Amino acid sequence: MKLNEIFKVSGKLVYFTALFPYVILLILGINGWRLPGAGLGIKFYITPDFSRLKDWTVWTDAAVQIFFTLSVSYGGLIALSSYNTFHTNILRDAIVVSLSNCLTSVFAGFVIFAYIGNLAAHYHKDIKDVIQAGQGLAYVVYPHAVTTIPGTKVGRFSSSRKIRLL
Repeated sequence: MKLNEIFKVSGKLVYFTALFPYVILLILGINGWRLPGAGLGIKFYITPDFSRLKDWTVWTDAAVQIFFTLSVSYGGLIALSSYNTFHTNILRDAIVVSLSNCLTSVFAGFVIFAYIGNLAAHYHKDIKDVIQAGQGLAYVVYPHAVTTIPGTKVGRFSSSRKIRLL
């Protein structure tokens, strides 16, 4: 394989790896929005609790989340900036990356809270009591999201295992 062909393949691979997470998020979203209780989770997600604005831990958690998610993209921006011309509009690039990061987080919130609402309806609990902040999101909601996809063997295996664990 020639070096030129490797660059062509890697360019196509970048398109796949950049867009594939959005495809998966959309598939999980469409599946999650159809589940019973999803509306309760989304309503909980978009309804503000103004009393929490006085709590400084909410603000520090929000800042940590933004810096954590943006840190992944800024490494790539710095590495790729050497290919820019002198007159490249880097302000525009930084704004596009920041806005796409925030919009992705909001979209992912709609997906995740649909599944949290489904868990709350399934276990007959309040949404606040279904999941704790922190690692519980990754270890409870995401596996539940995968197990609810219809027609997957992973879903059938994981659901029976989840019932045994409870």
